[in-house]
Amino acid sequence: MVKMTRQEQMELIRVIHNTIFESKRLNTDITKTTIIHPRIPGGVATGRWFVGGKLRGFDIVLNRGDKTTHLRFMEQNPNKYDKNNNLSHYAGLARQGVQITWVIKQIAPEKWLGHMENDTWMPKKEIPYLKYSGQFAAPHRSMMKNIPQIPNDVDIPTFVEQEAFIDEGEFISLNSIGETNYEDME
Repeated sequence: MVKMTRQEQMELIRVIHNTIFESKRLNTDITKTTIIHPRIPGGVATGRWFVGGKLRGFDIVLNRGDKTTHLRFMEQNPNKYDKNNNLSHYAGLARQGVQITWVIKQIAPEKWLGHMENDTWMPKKEIPYLKYSGQFAAPHRSMMKNIPQIPNDVDIPTFVEQEAFIDEGEFISLNSIGETNYEDME
C-alpha cells in the first residue's frame, strides 16, 4: 500500500473529530457510529465510550502504508480538574463550546500527538496555552507583562473582550483566540 500523505492523515483526523461531535450534537450512542476508511484494517472503525460512558471517541489501527499506528481519539473531558482541584484550561474551553479531540498514540510508550480544536489541528509542540493554579493563562510570551488571570467562574469570551493598559504608551488586548496584539498609544 502507498504511504499515506499528510493531507490524507489530516483529512481522516478531521472526519473522526467531526464524527465524535456530530454524535454528541445528536446525542447518539457512539458505539453505534462507524467510520469507513480503506486505511483501517477491515475498512471500519466503531466508536467507543471513555470515562464510564461520559466521553466519546475511537480506537483505530491505521495502516499508513509504511507502518501501522494504533491511535486513540477522545473528546475533551469538560469536568477535568488538576491535582489542586482547579478546572483545567481545556475543560474550560470545552465548557465554552470549543470542540476538542485528543489524538494519542496507543502503543507503549503512549504519546500524545496533538489535538483538534474546532477544525484546527494543534500539534503537541505548538499548543499556545498554559495551565496553572486553576487560572486560564494567556499564551506564553516573554514580552507580556501584567496580564490579568482569568478565574474559573468568568465567562472567557466576555473576559477577552476587555482591554488593559500596560506601562506607559503600550496597549494590549487579548483577542478571542488568545493572541496578543500590541499597538502604540501615541
